Amino acid sequence: MKQRIFTLRQTIEEGTEALREAGIEEAALDAWYLLEYTAGISRAAYYADPYRELDEGLALKYLGYIERRKKRIPLQHITKEQEFMGYSFYVNEHVLIPRQDTETLVEEVVKIVRAKMRDMEGRKSLRILDMCTGSGCILLSIMKMCPLA
Repeated sequence: MKQRIFTLRQTIEEGTEALREAGIEEAALDAWYLLEYTAGISRAAYYADPYRELDEGLALKYLGYIERRKKRIPLQHITKEQEFMGYSFYVNEHVLIPRQDTETLVEEVVKIVRAKMRDMEGRKSLRILDMCTGSGCILLSIMKMCPLA
């Protein structure tokens, strides 16, 4: 049996077209993110050599991710990662994907926490409860931004 040869360009074009045909709104962007995730390749490396051969195993893995995305599985559930407040968080199908509008909530909470910390003159008795909220991104981000909270 003849082995199929995959190039970076041909693979991403195939992925983009498959997502377009499935009605995925951001087909080209999603196809790129999945290639970057699968092959660990930067845009600069891609543009430097788009005809570079891609290992068949990686190409097939990528096309498998494309098939999952065609079924409307969120990109973040495929890659198991979402950035929130500049930090990378693990996400899977059991948690809500952190959204940008929630970052606004965290920014407001951080203002309140910092003000309370100033009023408490450095005492470490401030408590914040974050239960059953998913990835933990809200509390962990607050803790990173307000280390004494």
